[in-house]
Amino acid sequence: MIYTLTLNPSLDYSLTLPKFAVEAINTSNREEIRPGGKGVNISIMLERLGHKSIAMGIASGFTGAEFVKLLSGMVSNVDFIMTEGGNTRINVKFQTDVETEINSKGPSHIPFEVYDKIVTKLCDNLKSGDTLVLAGSIFPGWPETCHSKLLKAIRGKNITVIIDTNGTSLVDSLRYRPYLIKPNRRELCQIFSKELNSTSEITYHARLLQARGAQRVIVSLGKDGAILLDEHEHVFQSMPPTGHVKNTVGAGDAMLGAYIAAMEEGRPTIECFKYSMAAGSATAYSQWLASKVEIDALYPKIRLI
Repeated sequence: MIYTLTLNPSLDYSLTLPKFAVEAINTSNREEIRPGGKGVNISIMLERLGHKSIAMGIASGFTGAEFVKLLSGMVSNVDFIMTEGGNTRINVKFQTDVETEINSKGPSHIPFEVYDKIVTKLCDNLKSGDTLVLAGSIFPGWPETCHSKLLKAIRGKNITVIIDTNGTSLVDSLRYRPYLIKPNRRELCQIFSKELNSTSEITYHARLLQARGAQRVIVSLGKDGAILLDEHEHVFQSMPPTGHVKNTVGAGDAMLGAYIAAMEEGRPTIECFKYSMAAGSATAYSQWLASKVEIDALYPKIRLI
């Protein structure tokens, strides 16, 4: 079974506007409210690709109730702990000729003891051969090293651990040798406090994360594609096929979800990577997370460079 853990999910309020002007009334011509969060998007993508997962996390207040309701209509197994410490955050996405996001930090009064319930539940349910995806941000005030508590508890259980967090939360997790991590270029730059532009620079610093414990590293590069380093010192790189970008929100999550789906199907590493590129690109060319039909149509166009 695949478990995704999204500690700090969101309701994403997406607005499409013909233009955006400051100090003026702006009227949208399209609105969507969707469940959001990295792990949430990964579970939705897995479901679209025919793979069940259990989406876990923490939701709060009336926005949390709506979040769970919407997510339950997209993912078969939703197991979020409901709390009363504030409200699940709302993120606002503007789409005009450019994309603009306003992301909330999330509720600041969630007691850390709730995390103990998550750890206990996962320890009771995870079985040898399962996959655990830790994705997204943590609540304000929580220690950035909190995932170590969970990873330490499941060490030795033969769990495939995949991590898509950032900063200290990611770096601290590397000592538990996760199977795969997926920083984007900005996150990689933040980890090493320097600008990384060339392929050689990005590859070198991704190798440093491998030296700290990561077995595989995918670095997503937006319009410049992605780079994968596997545990055998192979490096794969691909550029997205030509297409009209409509929305990049969730493209990286779609990549990771498709990679996991291909991995679950036993596909070779290179095919997992190509399928992930197809999913990320198809999502960027869609209004939201791409469908399996859109991904499969784009897959034959993916080329390695």
